[in-house]
Amino acid sequence: MICTLPSSLSRSGVIATLTCGVLTQTFGGAMINDSEMMSAFWELVEQLLNTLLFALGGLVFGGVIANYGERTGYWTGTDWGYLILLWVLLLAIRYLLVFSFYPLIKNIELGTNWRESCFLSYGGLR
Repeated sequence: MICTLPSSLSRSGVIATLTCGVLTQTFGGAMINDSEMMSAFWELVEQLLNTLLFALGGLVFGGVIANYGERTGYWTGTDWGYLILLWVLLLAIRYLLVFSFYPLIKNIELGTNWRESCFLSYGGLR
């Protein structure tokens, strides 16, 4: 709404949004009762929207892959083979990256062992 109203009046919506953000930062601090609760709320919103984004992206990409060219609606054995090969390659790259940084991670404050690094690699955790 902040961006649409100025645009309809032939004004800059970007500058209106920037002005709104600066004013909120300047005068909005007094309106926050519990900053920890607000931070937890925005972390939850971020997690939910990130999950929604990746789920929708996966659905769209799956639809694109399934309807590629003239083979609409079915997967061949070659497709499954490529999918499994891609999974194995991504897993191998993840293991390579985690274990190439293993000496660094082991010697700084994070302090890990090879079992945690295997779990980290397989789980795709950051």
